Amino acid sequence: MNKEIAVLIPAHNEEKTIGELVSELKKRFGTVVVVDDGS
Repeated sequence: MNKEIAVLIPAHNEEKTIGELVSELKKRFGTVVVVDDGS
């Protein structure tokens, strides 16, 4: 049985650093969701 992991990232004022994090996570996990909490 194959299992998929989804990564959820709440983000607040992370525009300068979030890109690198998302890129690395996409290499390892199937789904990455970033939620902007109104920043």
